[in-house]
Order: sequence, then structure tokens, then C-alpha cells
Amino acid sequence: MTVVGFDPEVAAANGYPAVPPVSAFSTDVVTGNCGYSSVSLRDVGSKKYTVVTGFGVAPAAVSYTWSVRVTGPKWDKTHRWSGGLALRTTWQGQVTNVVNTGGWYVAKATGTAVLSNGFVCSSGGPVTEEAIY
Repeated sequence: MTVVGFDPEVAAANGYPAVPPVSAFSTDVVTGNCGYSSVSLRDVGSKKYTVVTGFGVAPAAVSYTWSVRVTGPKWDKTHRWSGGLALRTTWQGQVTNVVNTGGWYVAKATGTAVLSNGFVCSSGGPVTEEAIY
């Protein structure tokens, strides 16, 4: 089992702090037998966040499909990227967005890259969290 979220109301009702430690469920970089994937979620002020995500693979990739789902209080948004990679070994995407409600948010990256040797490499699902206010 892996922790994938946090409910501050449940924690407080049971005598726990309403704010999780930063390391509670962050696995923002995942490595595997064909490379690594990563996701970061940062509060940039005024209820805005920036997501940076990407991967590195070996051998080089010819195409990819990628998404990051950001969830939080009254919020569920999926950011998507895809396309050709022209035999690149790394890719990075970034997006900034505004949320409706301040609070704790979770970002999870999923996707695949088709490698030049024909194998399909999967993200492994890196996940991270951040307070956005």
C-alpha cells in the first residue's frame, strides 16, 4: 500500500496534526529499468501552482503520452502532453494554473514513452503534494 492523499479533517478528529509532514507520501522521482520520471508541485502565490514533470529514458524515445492529475479541495484537473521526441532521451513539461480554494494539493504523473528499440516505458506514477494558498 502507498499513501496517495491526506484528509486534514479526519486527522484532526482523531488527534493528529491537520498538516502532514512533507515526506508523508512524496515519491516525486521514480526510477525503473528503462529510466526515471518525476513530478513537482509548487505554490507560486495567489492560489496559483506550477507543475513541472518529465522523464529520462534509455535508449532514446520516439514518442510519448503524459499527464499530471492535480487534486485538492474542490479541484480535479488533468494536464496532458504528447507527441514525437525525435530520439530524445529526456522530456520536461510545465504548466501553471489557479485553484479556487487554498489547501493541500496532490500531483500524480502518469504516462508512457515508446523507445527506439520498440519497448514501451511507463512512468511508475511519481506523486507529490504541496499546500497552495
